[in-house]
Amino acid sequence: LGVIKYLDCHINDMNGTVMNIKNGICIHEEDYGILWKHWDFRTDRTEVRRARRLVISSISTVGNYEYGSYWYLYLDGEIEY
Repeated sequence: LGVIKYLDCHINDMNGTVMNIKNGICIHEEDYGILWKHWDFRTDRTEVRRARRLVISSISTVGNYEYGSYWYLYLDGEIEY
């Protein structure tokens, strides 16, 4: 829906040395469909609100496999992984 932000990661290697991974985490907002809709028959007006969710994601490489981790944060406080 607009802005995508990338954050650097700081992790430890097998020896305990800090490794910096540039742009290792992605944060963006997604449209998640209609949150609610109401039609007022008296005024013949309709109002609609769209749902949004914040997505935090990261891709990890282990050996020759790629693993995507996605966290979804919803407007009602729900967190999905």
